[in-house]
Amino acid sequence: MGCLPEFLPGYQKVDDEKAHRKFVEVWDKGIPEKPGFSYMEMFDRILQGDIKALYVFGEDPFINLPNLEGLKNGLRKMNF
Repeated sequence: MGCLPEFLPGYQKVDDEKAHRKFVEVWDKGIPEKPGFSYMEMFDRILQGDIKALYVFGEDPFINLPNLEGLKNGLRKMNF
């Protein structure tokens, strides 16, 4: 999740070994060991072409983010 990418449920840190191990066991799935991208980092990565799809709800990036022309150009390059 982009809003709080450094946390697992219950505000437990992704990079906390004990929390990480607990969620891997409970979910029976591997999960990333490092935090994901922050809100701002995601939009930077779009401009770099590293993110191909984006699902946005509860936010309007055209109100909250700087560099609207760059954002528009990045969104035009996306597949979804």
